[in-house]
Amino acid sequence: MNQDELNGLSNVINPGGAGSTPGIGSALQSMMPLLTIVTILSLAVTILYGFSLVQRWRVNRAIIETRDILKAMQAAQQTPKPSEPPKPVEQPQTSSNGDIAVKDQIAETTLAEPNPEAPSQT
Repeated sequence: MNQDELNGLSNVINPGGAGSTPGIGSALQSMMPLLTIVTILSLAVTILYGFSLVQRWRVNRAIIETRDILKAMQAAQQTPKPSEPPKPVEQPQTSSNGDIAVKDQIAETTLAEPNPEAPSQT
């Protein structure tokens, strides 16, 4: 690089005189408040996005846990409880002429005598 190119670059970076082209340093100084605000906002958005990821992870974990509890409850309701095996149905006894015979004969019933101590229902 020759001396003229070096002088041109140094004038662009730090204008020493009243040149017509503004320098990078002066442009950065005028944009510094804007850059600070953008940096702070981007940090805030990044932190809030991290919080939303953590919240979403917790919600998904709770949903999966609730789903597992519901599956366990459904499985508990669907499994049959141990009980006695069903008894076979007894076949009715039939007589020689094809009529169904009564296994136990009806005992003769007698009318009980009225109780004199019982209140009458008249």
